[in-house]
Amino acid sequence: MNKLKHILSTKDLSTEIIQKLFSKVATNKKQFENPTGRIVLKQKLTNKVLFKKLGKPSLLNYTIDTAAYHMGMHSIGADTDVSIKDLTYLQPDVLIFRDPEHEEDLSSSSIPIINAGCSGQDPLQAITYAFTIYSRFNKLNDLVILFGDIEHQLIRSIFYLFAKFKGIQFVFSTNSLLPDIRQHIKENDIIFAEVPFEDVSKAVHVADVVFGVSEEVSTLMKPYSTLLAVKPQNESDVRNAYYEQTTNMLFTQMGLLELLLKDF
Repeated sequence: MNKLKHILSTKDLSTEIIQKLFSKVATNKKQFENPTGRIVLKQKLTNKVLFKKLGKPSLLNYTIDTAAYHMGMHSIGADTDVSIKDLTYLQPDVLIFRDPEHEEDLSSSSIPIINAGCSGQDPLQAITYAFTIYSRFNKLNDLVILFGDIEHQLIRSIFYLFAKFKGIQFVFSTNSLLPDIRQHIKENDIIFAEVPFEDVSKAVHVADVVFGVSEEVSTLMKPYSTLLAVKPQNESDVRNAYYEQTTNMLFTQMGLLELLLKDF
């Protein structure tokens, strides 16, 4: 397996890397359950320095800080007006960056970078969604995935990740089928369907995984499917993985830091 320098796009991740990462995340998650395991985890990246430049405050700030803490790292936040180039000259070990307006090519950076939402991609969040799906179905192939109303950069990152696996079928609401995705589908003979957004409720019953529909529409999902990217009003519906996803965000970030900074 080739060593990754950055995580800028899910296009850059091979199926081998994804599967090895998820195996490591699952192991770390189990290890975290006992005090001895937590001590071991905290020694993995001892005293390494993480810079984060994320813009407005969000839950992501807290999960990154917590992930760094549990791996023995120091997490330092950067002001929004400090450039990525300037930050790299301070020699951190890794940088996590989010700026939806940013278009600069980051691949030449000497410091490993994790993209948390820029240049039309959000691999950090997409990988977390994928791990939640993997945890629930114990596979990443032979699934039907439906996209409702979620951010375009997330649709793009989730699509390119799952398009690598066999037997994946996609259902897009009209506003979620982006031009580059349509072109990739055409070039790679990927099975898909497109439905008007107002008719998504008529399609959710075919999907194993559903992103971004209302809880009213989600009641029409099949019993063993999974709903993502929707904060629940009704917490009794086990199909909604919102809070499970929040926990998994912590462990996938720990796994990604280990993937970039330490040999598996």
